[in-house]
Amino acid sequence: MVSAVSSYGGELEDVGAIARVLPACWVTFLGVQQTQPVSTHKHRFYTSRRFSVLLAAYSVREEAAQRKGGRPCPR
Repeated sequence: MVSAVSSYGGELEDVGAIARVLPACWVTFLGVQQTQPVSTHKHRFYTSRRFSVLLAAYSVREEAAQRKGGRPCPR
């Protein structure tokens, strides 16, 4: 369930703001990579776009398990 959709306001620079919104997904539009006309009238175009996706969530693993990696500890 999405709790909010908003524009970026520097939240990634404030650790406290990040912790309040976890789990979270940030999507950034990196730009149009290529554009080609689809029709001979050049009214329609095929575009290749590029996005970047950053996901963040809480870790339920213990500190020692986080350093070693692997599967989370059972609850």
